[in-house]
Amino acid sequence: MVGNDVVDLTDFEVEPPAARARFDARVFRSAEQEAIRQAMNPSRERWCHWAAKEAAYKLFKKQSPATIFSPVRFEVDLLAEPESWRLGVNEPEVRQGSVSFGGSRRALAIEWVGQSAVHARSTPLRESEENLVFGHEWIDPSSQSSLAPAGLSQAVRRLACERIGKRMGVEPSTLSITQRERIPELRQQGSLFGADLSLSHHGRVIAFACRLPCSLSTERLAS
Repeated sequence: MVGNDVVDLTDFEVEPPAARARFDARVFRSAEQEAIRQAMNPSRERWCHWAAKEAAYKLFKKQSPATIFSPVRFEVDLLAEPESWRLGVNEPEVRQGSVSFGGSRRALAIEWVGQSAVHARSTPLRESEENLVFGHEWIDPSSQSSLAPAGLSQAVRRLACERIGKRMGVEPSTLSITQRERIPELRQQGSLFGADLSLSHHGRVIAFACRLPCSLSTERLAS
């Protein structure tokens, strides 16, 4: 299984310091607040922690439908920022960590996207990424309709079908995404495909992560 979340940091550039302080006190544990204060880029650190909590919640929710999103109950433990994040290189490394909730721990990976967004994905510990497909894309802000919730929802479904179809070596038009109890489901020609899917959008960026069936043969995967 997999959970993901994306945050467009430009949405918070003009946020008043008092509002940030109240938010931090409400949703982050003491150690997390200290990590944010000590970070080279506190805003980025804040939203890395938030995206991690959201991604883990989506994963835990699928494993236990009774799970309720109480941010402070999700404990984030992030390794130090990779050097490529600090230097602002074109292809920054993935930042690793974990999220604990109710005595259980899940793996965490965070991408630094285009210098102004973070994309987090959470998976079970020690689970191979061989059949994991994920991606993100920026939306043209010139069209207000494209940035509306319905437009973003449609765009992230299109992106997921395109990338998954390419990985599987099938025509993306044969894939579709429906929803059951607010959890997205991947279908191929109308039939459930058996993949585990997570979708996210915020501000001007969309992102997805998908765990393909383990039974999918490597011969069927496109490079």
